[in-house]
Amino acid sequence: MLAASGEIPARILQTRALRFVPQGQTRVTEIDFTDPAFPQIKPFGPLVDEEEDEASDFQTICAELGIVGDHEAFTKPLKTAYTLAQYDSDVLLLGETGVGKEVFAQLIHRAGSRYKKPFKAVNCAAIPENLFESELFGHVRGAFTGAVAERKGAFREADGGTLFLDELGEMPVSCQAKLLRAIQFKKIQRVSSQFLRIPRAAGPASEILA
Repeated sequence: MLAASGEIPARILQTRALRFVPQGQTRVTEIDFTDPAFPQIKPFGPLVDEEEDEASDFQTICAELGIVGDHEAFTKPLKTAYTLAQYDSDVLLLGETGVGKEVFAQLIHRAGSRYKKPFKAVNCAAIPENLFESELFGHVRGAFTGAVAERKGAFREADGGTLFLDELGEMPVSCQAKLLRAIQFKKIQRVSSQFLRIPRAAGPASEILA
C-alpha cells in the first residue's frame, strides 16, 4: 500500500511455484499498481467520520427530492431505502396509494450507482391489457395495426437506470405473469421480434406480483 500510494519508492515482485506458472511465463512477475484489479489507494488526508459523511449525503438527497419530515416513523423507512440503494438488486415497495412510493423509488435511484442513468416511472394500472407488452417491452415497426414506428419500451428506455413499476396489483393477472418472467429470467421480447438480454430487471415495484 505504501509503494502503491507513492510513499516509498519500491517495486513489489511476486514469486510463484512452478506448478502455478502458465507455460511461457516467468516465475517472478512485478505487481502492476495500475491494474484495475489492484485496490485503489486513497491519498492521505484528514480523517472523516463515515457515519457523519453518510448522514450528510442522506440529508442532501432528501433536500434535493423535497422530502421533509423528522418523525422516526417517517425517517426509518427512508433510511432503509437509502441503505438498499447500495445493492444492485430489485426492490419491492409496499404502501397504499398516495403514500409516496415513487419518492422512495427516486431516493433509491438517486442514492445508488445508477443515478446518472434514466429514472422511468410507469403506472401499470393505466396500461391497457392489449398494449402491455408494447409499452413495457417495445415493438418493431409494423408489429400490429398502428405500429408505424419502432418503440423501445420502458425496460429499454430505463436501461442502466431504474424502472419504477407502480400499481402492479391493478394489472391483469396475465400481464403480471409476463412481467414476472421478464424479471426472473432477465430477458424481454419485443412484439414480433427475437429475445433481447437486459442487464437487470426493473427496479422498485409497488405490489407483490401475483
